[in-house]
Amino acid sequence: MTGLIALAAIGVVAWRVMTKEQRVEILRTIDVALSTLKEHGRQDLERFRAARRARTRWVIVTTTLAALNVAIFLLASGGKGGVTDPLPWGVSYGPVTSNGGWWRLVTAMFVNRHFLMLLINVGALVQVGLTLERLVGRPLFGAAFFAAGIFSGLAGLAISPKGIIASPAGAIWGLYGMLLVVAVPLWRRRSDLMIPIAGMEHLGGVAVIFALANLIDTSAGGAAQFAGLAAGIGFGLVATRDVTDVTTPARRVAIAGGVALAIAIACAVPLRGVLDVRPEIQRIVDVEHETAATYKTANDQFRKGRMTADTLADLIDRTIVPKLQAATARLDTLRGVPPEDMPLMADAREFLRLRSDSWRLRAQGLRLTAKSVRGARKSDSDSDMAFRQRAQAQYQSTLLTIGKADGAERASLEAFNRLQPPAPTPDH
Repeated sequence: MTGLIALAAIGVVAWRVMTKEQRVEILRTIDVALSTLKEHGRQDLERFRAARRARTRWVIVTTTLAALNVAIFLLASGGKGGVTDPLPWGVSYGPVTSNGGWWRLVTAMFVNRHFLMLLINVGALVQVGLTLERLVGRPLFGAAFFAAGIFSGLAGLAISPKGIIASPAGAIWGLYGMLLVVAVPLWRRRSDLMIPIAGMEHLGGVAVIFALANLIDTSAGGAAQFAGLAAGIGFGLVATRDVTDVTTPARRVAIAGGVALAIAIACAVPLRGVLDVRPEIQRIVDVEHETAATYKTANDQFRKGRMTADTLADLIDRTIVPKLQAATARLDTLRGVPPEDMPLMADAREFLRLRSDSWRLRAQGLRLTAKSVRGARKSDSDSDMAFRQRAQAQYQSTLLTIGKADGAERASLEAFNRLQPPAPTPDH
């Protein structure tokens, strides 16, 4: 740093002591040098593009992949600026993908949620594809794209089992990784297919925009998209021996693709069966509403004298509590709960336990109420003191049981409130 400051200071002093003619001459020299470099860079770029076209005239795979991205976006968005459906067709959503929807790992590579991301992703795909498809050949290029996208999707599923991936970012990162590996031997051998400095500047500018946009975009999979970069580097190593002469032999492409597929299947096996807990939580909510409505109807009959306390208690023990027990038993059989949903499932179990206790105590309180009513009748053998003591003990026992039932009910409803999504905030 000190050396740079000293050099800058010397430059400033030298500039000040120069005459006007000397300054003009230096600026003219710099301008000529920059023009020469620019012209030389343009010639290198034209020579590279000519060699690229001579190798393969049409980039069919790149064009097809780009067209699929555009077509699926238009279908999903209805021609609007973005996809409004929270779970549009083709996206990879853990509970759906891992339960038989593995094809979504492929379709998710062609889903873009926003028009801006479509432009950035397709622009990056086309730019890198114009070079890479011609260097390594169509079969290897296509295999690398799909393998990188699949590995990126699997990494996203492992990192965030409930995450939604709707982006070709992982697959395009794979192409960048492959191009990086392929470009090194070309530079070392000074081949006509060597990417010139001007070409690298163009690639680098788009790559920076692509990287920043997809790191910000939540649907791109976050850090999981870099699994595609690793896959692309692996495929690049397959291609490096032949890239200066002919495209990679089909046999080697098939072997590389088969190995990638086997690794992907091995990675997918432990990720199977991610559970979407929302339907299970909603089932518990429905049970609570159903049992509360059943009790309310029966309690109205009890208050009108059309049902005894013992009958109401039997309804609780034989109808309401068994439904809660069945819901608890179902929760105990669930497997594949994502780690982020474990607290929610703990709240669900806590609610069912407290709610069952509150209903049992309610039934017990009702039976004690019925017993106290029957015991309020004084028999001929009871003394006044014995009758009052017995009535007071029954009354206190009833109050204690009803108080416990109320406490358990309040605690259970607090847990129940945690199960329900927050109410939407009204717009002002």
